[in-house]
Amino acid sequence: MDTPYDFDDLPAIDEDGEGNGIENGGQKRERTMTEKGLQWQLDVKEQKLRKIITSWRRQASKIECLLADRGCVPDIMTERDLAMKIMTQLSDAYYDLDQLLSKAGMIGSKYDVFERVEVQENI
Repeated sequence: MDTPYDFDDLPAIDEDGEGNGIENGGQKRERTMTEKGLQWQLDVKEQKLRKIITSWRRQASKIECLLADRGCVPDIMTERDLAMKIMTQLSDAYYDLDQLLSKAGMIGSKYDVFERVEVQENI
């Protein structure tokens, strides 16, 4: 039984959702990031890093208050575990931002981004 549609002429799709390059001479197009796209990704990752730093500082204040009481060992341990989880998130966010800057070839300005986040957090 013939179907009314002929799919043989359509280009193949890879796992990543892109064509196999048949329509452009068998070569895949290399993806390049635009300046606007890079800036947007940097802004998003900086905001995430700032939020995690703020969360970590809040958690550190809670632990500091609990340590002043000296009688709430289970509470201190619970808050410590939360602080460790936040530190893991902070490490991941830092790594993501570092990878983006390295991929974009912004090695020289890499440290400016982290200094800017640190200065804004200290205000």
